[in-house]
Amino acid sequence: MAALLFLSFFILIVIGVPVAFSLGLGGLISLILEQSMPLMIIPQRLATGTDSFVLLCIPFFILAGELMNSGGIAKKLFRFCNVCVGHIRGGLGHVNVLISMIFAGITGAAAADSSAIGSMLIPAMVDEGYDEDFSCAITASSSTIGVIIPPSIPMVLYGACTGVSVTKCFLAGIIPGILVGLAQMLVCYVISVRRNYPKGQRPTLSEIFYATKDAILAIGMPVIILGGILGGIFTPTEAGAVAVVYSLIVAMFIYKTIKLKDMKRILMKTVEGTATVMLIVSAASLYSWFITYVNIPTILGNFLTSLNLGQFGLLCVITVIYFIMGCIMDMGANVIMLTPIFYPIVSAAGVDPLQFCLLTIVVLSIGLVTPPVCVCTYICANIGNISPERVVKSSIPFLLSMLAVALMIMLIPPITTWLPSL
Repeated sequence: MAALLFLSFFILIVIGVPVAFSLGLGGLISLILEQSMPLMIIPQRLATGTDSFVLLCIPFFILAGELMNSGGIAKKLFRFCNVCVGHIRGGLGHVNVLISMIFAGITGAAAADSSAIGSMLIPAMVDEGYDEDFSCAITASSSTIGVIIPPSIPMVLYGACTGVSVTKCFLAGIIPGILVGLAQMLVCYVISVRRNYPKGQRPTLSEIFYATKDAILAIGMPVIILGGILGGIFTPTEAGAVAVVYSLIVAMFIYKTIKLKDMKRILMKTVEGTATVMLIVSAASLYSWFITYVNIPTILGNFLTSLNLGQFGLLCVITVIYFIMGCIMDMGANVIMLTPIFYPIVSAAGVDPLQFCLLTIVVLSIGLVTPPVCVCTYICANIGNISPERVVKSSIPFLLSMLAVALMIMLIPPITTWLPSL
């Protein structure tokens, strides 16, 4: 029955059925052929999958991100990041990574970062003499930081699947997210020196002051979210509501870049984004329940235990599986489907839940750039008007740097556990 469950899912994926429907139909087919359970389980599991208070923060963070994106904060952040790192060799590449790190604290999603940042920076980098494939590659790769630095929608899904505190997951993601950004900036610098990419002029104190003053409200949003959660002032769900109110005030009344007539479009995009995530969550809940019912986690756990791999070997095997699955399936679906399988196994092996959370997020985020799914790659290739294959090829050094951070997470648990322990 387990073989049928996975086979039906992969066949549906191969023939082009959307991920959410592939998960739902895979579970439905297995239940029908099982014949020992009533079909009433299907609507029950579909409803139960989304019946979680913590999931309520997803539409809040999506709406806050849409408000800030529509409010034109990308240009203000670009100027601020440019005075910070634009004078380094390959300056616009470093600006690209830094602005992605700040955007990550606003949107919680990678695709939104790719679109907002790429439409502005890719043409600017090409005009400055950067190769098109490099410009698209660094934009796509740095956008993956959007799901590592909190707030992060995949972290919310991980918390919902495992019962691990989303607040602690958010705090655990800060240091790995910064490490990924620094690693990508190091790769950018090495490539820029070899290719003699340009660098900007060192800014004056007045330029730094005015750029910071102009962007301070945009930078304030992630500070308020993380500060409020870290200080115990509000929960992640409440943080999402606070983020919506803050971004609405900033975009509509201070920056005045959003008018009342724009709200219909913004709300529609929020509804579409939320519906997409929740449909996957609901379908994956049914699929994950059936995986547990046929005892796959126990069977797989006993098999991996018999190999005597140890913690590091076990995490390496899971990393390989994550990397493969990230290439062929949506990240959110992977989190919901794979976490219930591997979480009991790594917990029995003594792996910290937060360490495993960030390993999951970092490795699966690579799939946002690697084919055939590669959402961020397609967005950036379309903006740069080049083939996705060229973008993927140029992204390899940046993706290797992300794997290096994943290796650090496996070998040095305090990277993920230190901040939450405070």
